[in-house]
Amino acid sequence: MSIDLYMNDNYLNLNNELVEKINIILSRYFHDLNDCIERKEINRSLYSEYLMAIGEGYNFFNNKNDWLENSYKIMECLKEDMEQSRTIIGMGLFGGLCGIGFSLTLFNKKTGCYSRFLSSINRMIYHNTRICCDSIRENINSMKASYYDVISGLSGIVLYLLECESSEERDEILKVLLECIVQIFNGKHEYKGGQIPNWHIESKNLVREDEKTTFPNGNFNFGVAHGLIGMGIALSKAYSKNIIVDGQAEAIKRILDIYAKYGTPNAEGIYLWPGQLKYEDFISDNVHVYKSNRQSWCYGAIGISGALYTISKMINDNNICSFALDNIRRIARLDESSYRLNSPILCHGYAGALAIFLNIYKDVDDTAIYNRIVKLTDVLLSMYIPNSEFGFRDIIYEDIENSFKTKHVDKNSFLEGTTGIILVLISLFKKDTYFQKHLLLE
Repeated sequence: MSIDLYMNDNYLNLNNELVEKINIILSRYFHDLNDCIERKEINRSLYSEYLMAIGEGYNFFNNKNDWLENSYKIMECLKEDMEQSRTIIGMGLFGGLCGIGFSLTLFNKKTGCYSRFLSSINRMIYHNTRICCDSIRENINSMKASYYDVISGLSGIVLYLLECESSEERDEILKVLLECIVQIFNGKHEYKGGQIPNWHIESKNLVREDEKTTFPNGNFNFGVAHGLIGMGIALSKAYSKNIIVDGQAEAIKRILDIYAKYGTPNAEGIYLWPGQLKYEDFISDNVHVYKSNRQSWCYGAIGISGALYTISKMINDNNICSFALDNIRRIARLDESSYRLNSPILCHGYAGALAIFLNIYKDVDDTAIYNRIVKLTDVLLSMYIPNSEFGFRDIIYEDIENSFKTKHVDKNSFLEGTTGIILVLISLFKKDTYFQKHLLLE
């Protein structure tokens, strides 16, 4: 199966060499995906993510009916898995019911298909949300990031439901979610003889063993993927749609104040934030802590700046907007060699930085941002590996006998694999993409 980029809008005026390279990569991806579907060898955990790729690529396909048939085969597998309770875990926006709902929403917007199945998914989400909130309230003094973050938690559920068709039931469920998020952020509980905000994560509730060692008294998470900013976006987006509960406006302001407090400039004038702040530094108001220069979506300054920009548009705050844009412009003027990225992926790689710059450029015609888009596109294409399983490999570090060693891993997921990279490459030729909402960019 083939796609034809030349029939679509090259709105960035990329040169023919780049266009041809991207065409080869996209054609290979969809050819491989088609083969996997025909052989019935598609990865169960990636059903909904493949639907996103097919949905965004739909306008490029010469043989649209064949790809609709492919989507139907994926949907049959997805439905079977859900009926047998395989692979689908939780409510989350990434890997849970809301992730499935988001993919179906995207696909429906592009093709008009699967409205009834999408409605059934939403009914399941409505039914389970109150149970989810009740469970989190019972554990509010022993919080996990997965309770409130955008990946698995309440913030992601809010962001998904705000994309759904408005109804009395939806709005009622959203208010239950917002009340729970406000309670998490505004509330406090006793810890080590003092009062500590509920969004503090105790050491025992941290995911990785190295985190438990580094943060013996727990931490506060500032990143986009698992941190406070996710609650800020969820509360702000609901506020912009006039879905408001007591304490919501105060919580938004206080979240922005926290990021203003802990953001400090480096030598280039770029504001950086801690990824995870130690309990000791938080209670002592120590803003002069280590802050990584890594420009990743999940924890980097570019990811947080992109999220602050999104919030500023939702609450019409020109000061926050100007601050976030200035920070992103400063990052754009840096050579990407200083970004401390080594992987092509969305989560903590070049595709994530490129996606943020592309989203900002839709609003702001800035030469530095445009030049960085072109350069990052070139860098990303240089990381294509024709003989790899999916086209790109995530690059990770493993601690082997007390020594970190590089490992190249074939993955095809949205956040950490080729599918996410493909979606960013598609957005180089389409201003009207939807997947970036999954990254909190709109």
